Amino acid sequence: MSKKFEVDIIKLEYPHNVRQKMGMFGCDGTSADILFRELVDNTVDLATKFKLSINVKSWINQNEWNAVLDNGLGFPIYKDMDYPEEDVCIVRDMMRKINVGSNFHQTEYSSGQNGVGSRLTQAISEDFILISNALKKDESTLPKFIQEGLKAGKSIYVWHSKKGLAFNETVMSKQEFVEYCKELIGDKLTKNLNQFLEEIDEKEFGTMVMFKPDAELLDSTKVSYKGYPFAIIKSLFQYDSDFKDIKLNFELNGKEI
Repeated sequence: MSKKFEVDIIKLEYPHNVRQKMGMFGCDGTSADILFRELVDNTVDLATKFKLSINVKSWINQNEWNAVLDNGLGFPIYKDMDYPEEDVCIVRDMMRKINVGSNFHQTEYSSGQNGVGSRLTQAISEDFILISNALKKDESTLPKFIQEGLKAGKSIYVWHSKKGLAFNETVMSKQEFVEYCKELIGDKLTKNLNQFLEEIDEKEFGTMVMFKPDAELLDSTKVSYKGYPFAIIKSLFQYDSDFKDIKLNFELNGKEI
Protein backbone atom coordinates (compact mmCIF):
# COMPACT_ATOMS: atom_id res chain seq x y z
CA MET A 1 0.00 0.00 0.00
CA SER A 2 1.57 3.28 -1.07
CA LYS A 3 1.82 6.21 1.25
CA LYS A 4 1.39 9.79 0.20
CA PHE A 5 3.89 12.27 1.57
CA GLU A 6 3.41 16.00 1.40
CA VAL A 7 6.32 18.40 1.71
CA ASP A 8 5.84 22.05 2.55
CA ILE A 9 8.13 24.22 0.45
CA ILE A 10 9.15 27.51 2.01
CA LYS A 11 10.54 30.17 -0.30
CA LEU A 12 12.85 32.62 1.40
CA GLU A 13 13.90 35.90 -0.17
CA TYR A 14 16.75 38.06 1.06
CA PRO A 15 17.30 38.93 3.90
CA HIS A 16 15.12 36.18 5.39
CA ASN A 17 17.14 33.43 3.68
CA VAL A 18 20.30 34.65 5.41
CA ARG A 19 18.69 35.38 8.77
CA GLN A 20 17.05 31.95 8.99
CA LYS A 21 19.93 29.92 7.50
CA MET A 22 23.02 31.84 8.59
CA GLY A 23 25.25 28.78 8.41
CA MET A 24 24.74 28.50 4.66
CA PHE A 25 26.37 31.91 4.28
CA GLY A 26 29.32 31.44 6.62
CA CYS A 27 28.01 32.68 9.97
CA ASP A 28 27.82 30.16 12.81
CA GLY A 29 25.82 32.50 15.04
CA THR A 30 28.36 32.55 17.89
CA SER A 31 29.83 36.00 17.29
CA ALA A 32 29.85 39.00 14.94
CA ASP A 33 33.43 38.38 13.79
CA ILE A 34 32.55 37.41 10.22
CA LEU A 35 30.29 40.44 9.81
CA PHE A 36 33.28 42.71 10.33
CA ARG A 37 35.68 40.52 8.37
CA GLU A 38 33.46 40.56 5.28
CA LEU A 39 33.77 44.35 5.16
CA VAL A 40 37.55 44.23 5.52
CA ASP A 41 37.71 41.53 2.82
CA ASN A 42 35.92 43.94 0.49
CA THR A 43 38.79 46.40 0.83
CA VAL A 44 41.24 43.65 -0.16
CA ASP A 45 39.11 42.81 -3.20
CA LEU A 46 39.10 46.50 -4.11
CA ALA A 47 42.90 46.67 -3.98
CA THR A 48 43.37 43.52 -6.07
CA LYS A 49 40.70 44.28 -8.64
CA PHE A 50 41.87 47.81 -9.43
CA LYS A 51 45.50 47.49 -8.26
CA LEU A 52 45.02 50.37 -5.84
CA SER A 53 46.83 51.24 -2.64
CA ILE A 54 44.18 51.39 0.07
CA ASN A 55 44.08 52.99 3.50
CA VAL A 56 41.51 51.49 5.87
CA LYS A 57 40.42 52.87 9.24
CA SER A 58 38.08 50.93 11.47
CA TRP A 59 36.54 50.78 14.93
CA ILE A 60 35.04 47.75 16.63
CA ASN A 61 32.88 47.29 19.73
CA GLN A 62 31.96 50.94 20.13
CA ASN A 63 28.90 50.37 22.31
CA GLU A 64 27.68 47.63 19.94
CA TRP A 65 28.63 49.52 16.75
CA ASN A 66 31.45 48.81 14.30
CA ALA A 67 32.73 50.82 11.35
CA VAL A 68 35.07 50.46 8.36
CA LEU A 69 36.21 53.41 6.25
CA ASP A 70 38.44 53.31 3.14
CA ASN A 71 39.80 55.84 0.66
CA GLY A 72 38.99 53.77 -2.43
CA LEU A 73 36.80 54.50 -5.43
CA GLY A 74 33.54 54.39 -3.53
CA PHE A 75 30.75 51.80 -3.57
CA PRO A 76 28.97 51.71 -6.97
CA ILE A 77 26.05 54.17 -7.00
CA TYR A 78 25.37 54.57 -10.72
CA LYS A 79 21.88 54.50 -12.23
CA ASP A 80 20.54 50.96 -12.66
CA MET A 81 19.72 50.68 -16.37
CA ASP A 82 17.59 47.58 -15.75
CA TYR A 83 14.99 50.19 -14.80
CA PRO A 84 15.46 52.80 -17.57
CA GLU A 85 12.17 54.57 -16.84
CA GLU A 86 12.93 54.96 -13.13
CA ASP A 87 15.49 56.93 -11.15
CA VAL A 88 16.95 53.85 -9.45
CA CYS A 89 20.43 53.48 -7.96
CA ILE A 90 22.28 50.16 -8.50
CA VAL A 91 22.60 49.88 -4.71
CA ARG A 92 18.95 48.83 -4.45
CA ASP A 93 19.67 45.60 -6.31
CA MET A 94 23.14 45.11 -4.86
CA MET A 95 21.93 45.36 -1.26
CA ARG A 96 18.58 43.59 -1.65
CA LYS A 97 19.73 40.47 -3.48
CA ILE A 98 22.35 37.77 -2.91
CA ASN A 99 24.91 37.08 -5.66
CA VAL A 100 24.78 40.52 -7.20
CA GLY A 101 28.42 41.54 -7.20
CA SER A 102 31.45 42.56 -9.22
CA ASN A 103 34.13 40.09 -8.14
CA PHE A 104 32.94 36.90 -9.81
CA HIS A 105 35.90 36.92 -12.19
CA GLN A 106 38.38 38.03 -9.53
CA THR A 107 39.67 34.81 -8.00
CA GLU A 108 43.27 35.68 -7.22
CA TYR A 109 43.51 36.91 -3.62
CA SER A 110 39.74 37.35 -3.32
CA SER A 111 38.87 36.19 0.19
CA GLY A 112 35.08 36.52 0.41
CA GLN A 113 32.02 34.87 -1.08
CA ASN A 114 31.29 36.50 -4.42
CA GLY A 115 28.01 38.35 -4.30
CA VAL A 116 27.51 37.79 -0.55
CA GLY A 117 30.02 39.94 1.34
CA SER A 118 28.36 43.00 2.83
CA ARG A 119 24.90 41.47 2.28
CA LEU A 120 25.70 38.95 5.00
CA THR A 121 26.69 41.76 7.36
CA GLN A 122 23.58 43.73 6.47
CA ALA A 123 21.19 40.80 6.93
CA ILE A 124 22.48 39.97 10.42
CA SER A 125 22.63 43.57 11.64
CA GLU A 126 19.99 45.43 13.60
CA ASP A 127 21.14 48.57 11.79
CA PHE A 128 23.43 48.82 8.75
CA ILE A 129 24.58 52.05 7.13
CA LEU A 130 26.56 52.25 3.89
CA ILE A 131 27.85 55.54 2.51
CA SER A 132 29.64 56.23 -0.78
CA ASN A 133 31.41 59.34 -2.03
CA ALA A 134 29.50 60.77 -5.00
CA LEU A 135 32.37 63.21 -5.67
CA LYS A 136 34.44 60.28 -6.92
CA LYS A 137 31.86 59.31 -9.54
CA ASP A 138 31.09 60.41 -13.10
CA GLU A 139 28.09 62.63 -12.38
CA SER A 140 26.45 61.79 -15.72
CA THR A 141 26.11 58.13 -14.67
CA LEU A 142 24.32 58.88 -11.41
CA PRO A 143 20.57 58.83 -10.70
CA LYS A 144 18.98 62.28 -10.77
CA PHE A 145 18.43 62.40 -7.00
CA ILE A 146 22.18 62.01 -6.44
CA GLN A 147 23.00 64.59 -9.13
CA GLU A 148 20.60 67.04 -7.46
CA GLY A 149 22.23 66.30 -4.13
CA LEU A 150 25.64 67.17 -5.51
CA LYS A 151 24.34 70.50 -6.79
CA ALA A 152 23.04 71.20 -3.29
CA GLY A 153 26.42 70.38 -1.71
CA LYS A 154 25.33 66.92 -0.55
CA SER A 155 27.98 64.48 -1.76
CA ILE A 156 27.43 61.55 0.62
CA TYR A 157 25.14 58.81 -0.67
CA VAL A 158 23.49 56.99 2.25
CA TRP A 159 21.90 53.53 2.35
CA HIS A 160 20.40 52.57 5.72
CA SER A 161 18.73 49.23 6.44
CA LYS A 162 17.22 47.59 9.51
CA LYS A 163 17.42 43.81 9.96
CA GLY A 164 18.42 43.56 6.31
CA LEU A 165 15.44 45.51 4.97
CA ALA A 166 15.75 48.90 3.26
CA PHE A 167 14.88 51.76 5.60
CA ASN A 168 16.32 54.95 4.11
CA GLU A 169 18.12 55.96 0.91
CA THR A 170 19.22 59.55 0.41
CA VAL A 171 22.10 61.97 -0.07
CA MET A 172 23.51 64.15 2.70
CA SER A 173 26.22 66.64 3.49
CA LYS A 174 28.89 65.49 5.93
CA GLN A 175 27.34 67.45 8.79
CA GLU A 176 23.88 66.05 8.04
CA PHE A 177 25.31 62.53 8.07
CA VAL A 178 27.11 63.06 11.39
CA GLU A 179 23.88 64.39 12.92
CA TYR A 180 21.95 61.46 11.42
CA CYS A 181 24.30 59.01 13.14
CA LYS A 182 24.15 60.89 16.44
CA GLU A 183 20.36 60.84 16.37
CA LEU A 184 20.32 57.12 15.55
CA ILE A 185 22.91 56.04 18.09
CA GLY A 186 22.08 58.69 20.69
CA ASP A 187 24.03 58.63 23.93
CA LYS A 188 25.75 55.44 22.77
CA LEU A 189 27.88 57.43 20.33
CA THR A 190 31.29 56.89 21.92
CA LYS A 191 34.12 59.40 21.85
CA ASN A 192 36.03 57.13 19.44
CA LEU A 193 33.10 56.75 17.04
CA ASN A 194 32.36 60.45 17.19
CA GLN A 195 36.00 61.16 16.28
CA PHE A 196 35.78 58.59 13.49
CA LEU A 197 32.79 60.37 11.96
CA GLU A 198 34.33 63.80 12.31
CA GLU A 199 37.50 62.63 10.52
CA ILE A 200 35.64 61.69 7.33
CA ASP A 201 37.28 63.62 4.50
CA GLU A 202 34.55 64.41 1.98
CA LYS A 203 37.06 64.47 -0.88
CA GLU A 204 39.27 61.53 0.10
CA PHE A 205 37.00 58.83 1.52
CA GLY A 206 35.55 56.18 -0.77
CA THR A 207 33.20 53.93 1.20
CA MET A 208 32.18 53.62 4.82
CA VAL A 209 30.03 51.00 6.50
CA MET A 210 28.68 51.12 10.04
CA PHE A 211 26.73 48.26 11.57
CA LYS A 212 25.18 47.10 14.82
CA PRO A 213 24.98 43.27 14.99
CA ASP A 214 21.55 41.83 15.75
CA ALA A 215 21.56 40.45 19.30
CA GLU A 216 18.47 38.37 18.50
CA LEU A 217 20.48 36.24 16.06
CA LEU A 218 23.95 36.09 17.61
CA ASP A 219 25.18 34.61 20.88
CA SER A 220 27.55 37.57 21.15
CA THR A 221 27.59 40.88 19.27
CA LYS A 222 31.27 41.45 20.13
CA VAL A 223 33.79 41.55 17.28
CA SER A 224 37.28 40.08 17.52
CA TYR A 225 39.73 40.76 14.68
CA LYS A 226 43.41 39.77 14.55
CA GLY A 227 44.14 40.89 10.99
CA TYR A 228 43.36 37.66 9.13
CA PRO A 229 43.19 37.38 6.16
CA PHE A 230 44.14 41.02 5.51
CA ALA A 231 47.67 40.64 6.87
CA ILE A 232 48.33 37.37 5.00
CA ILE A 233 47.23 38.75 1.64
CA LYS A 234 49.21 41.92 2.26
CA SER A 235 52.33 39.84 2.86
CA LEU A 236 51.74 37.85 -0.36
CA PHE A 237 51.79 41.04 -2.42
CA GLN A 238 55.56 41.40 -2.01
CA TYR A 239 56.05 38.18 -3.98
CA ASP A 240 53.77 39.21 -6.86
CA SER A 241 55.28 41.61 -9.40
CA ASP A 242 51.82 43.00 -10.23
CA PHE A 243 51.20 43.98 -6.63
CA LYS A 244 54.60 44.68 -5.12
CA ASP A 245 53.98 48.45 -5.21
CA ILE A 246 50.42 48.21 -3.85
CA LYS A 247 50.19 49.35 -0.25
CA LEU A 248 47.52 48.14 2.14
CA ASN A 249 47.33 50.07 5.41
CA PHE A 250 44.86 49.02 8.07
CA GLU A 251 44.05 50.82 11.31
CA LEU A 252 41.93 49.21 14.02
CA ASN A 253 40.69 51.24 17.00
CA GLY A 254 43.38 53.82 16.32
CA LYS A 255 46.27 51.34 16.02
CA GLU A 256 47.95 50.07 12.87
CA ILE A 257 47.62 46.33 12.22
